[in-house]
Amino acid sequence: MKLDYVGRLGKRENRECVYKFVPPNDQRDSIFGQWLNRDEALNRESVSVMNNIVLTTPVSDTTPIDISQTVKLPRWKILLPKAGKD
Repeated sequence: MKLDYVGRLGKRENRECVYKFVPPNDQRDSIFGQWLNRDEALNRESVSVMNNIVLTTPVSDTTPIDISQTVKLPRWKILLPKAGKD
């Protein structure tokens, strides 16, 4: 994970460094896309057993998690890019 230094916040006694997340530029999206295509092709070829399963109790997550755009660590602050923006 690459972080670019943005600056510092706060007074000298309680100063925090601010870093911005830099997404990797190493073609991993292309590799993940190839894996996804492979997995989808395998799923189309495999026999589904879900048609034989009856769920009487809905399955759901317990509590939604709100992920803010800023992750604050002790004495560090990391700014994450908003979804869909560069």
